[in-house]
Amino acid sequence: MAALAILKPPPRFAIAVSGGPDSTALMRLAAPFRPLVLTVDHGLRAGSAAEAARVAAWAAALGLAHRTLIWGGEKPARGIQAAARAARYRLLGDACVGAGLGAVMTGHTLDDQIETVAMRRARGTGDAGAAGIPAQADLPDAPVRLMRPLLGLRKAALVAWLAAAGHESIADPSNADPRFTRARLRAAGAAADIHEVTALQRRRAACERAALAALSEAVLGADRVLVPRARLAGLDGAALDAALAALLRLAGGRDHPGTRAERGRLGAALLADSGFAGRTLAGVLVRPGRRAEGGPGFAAFMPEGGGALTRRGVWLPFAQFPQIAADGSAL
Repeated sequence: MAALAILKPPPRFAIAVSGGPDSTALMRLAAPFRPLVLTVDHGLRAGSAAEAARVAAWAAALGLAHRTLIWGGEKPARGIQAAARAARYRLLGDACVGAGLGAVMTGHTLDDQIETVAMRRARGTGDAGAAGIPAQADLPDAPVRLMRPLLGLRKAALVAWLAAAGHESIADPSNADPRFTRARLRAAGAAADIHEVTALQRRRAACERAALAALSEAVLGADRVLVPRARLAGLDGAALDAALAALLRLAGGRDHPGTRAERGRLGAALLADSGFAGRTLAGVLVRPGRRAEGGPGFAAFMPEGGGALTRRGVWLPFAQFPQIAADGSAL
């Protein structure tokens, strides 16, 4: 696949295959690379175990190893899709670590990207959010890269390719369930200007690269991150926001590092000439550095209430890894 030349995956990787047309097409396209095929059985509907068994049979016919991962335990009554997504990535990450694999690929397509942008725009996201999801990023809780090589392709093209070759796939009824926002957008034919999304992605990549350069002098300890305030002061507004979001995710261990407005107030206070005594945001205490930490020329980001950091590094994927833009080009 041409996408793999852009993303540069490790020699050995896994593929998450639900049996739907996107992930099934990915499995068949990547079969020459001999990936491990992983299917997550969420146990949320009748027939899921049988679907996992069908994927296992398709993988075996391609000469590929397959494992089914079970999401056990009690399921939440609300927020089920978000909980299932978190469980899925946790299970996939653990399986890759256990198998000694450095990456897992998913079958997300350009349609998923368009729907994500539409959902974020509806929530009033800024330009960074409207740049959509990255084609690759580290999983938050495992030393495994999440890769989406089909992110520049339309779902219809994959469905047509499977049909032309006579390959089976499985339809997931939840994809058309109007209880879920993404399904409603899909039914309404969510649209986005691909050129605009690509431009926003290039802008986000530039901001994240500037933020990553500014954080190159950060000192990562077991329970805090120390950052030279002068390096943060040298960033423009968008790059400073990216740097603060990355620091808050790292120190607080949360995926959502407050709102843009909250980060803006934190940045203004942090970079003020005087009067900054400390603030909390997204589970993080931000305060001036103490003498043993380099003095007030540094800012300390640490979990609110103490404790060790749970994340391994900053999350600035558009700067850290090669990306596939919405128009299919390399970022």
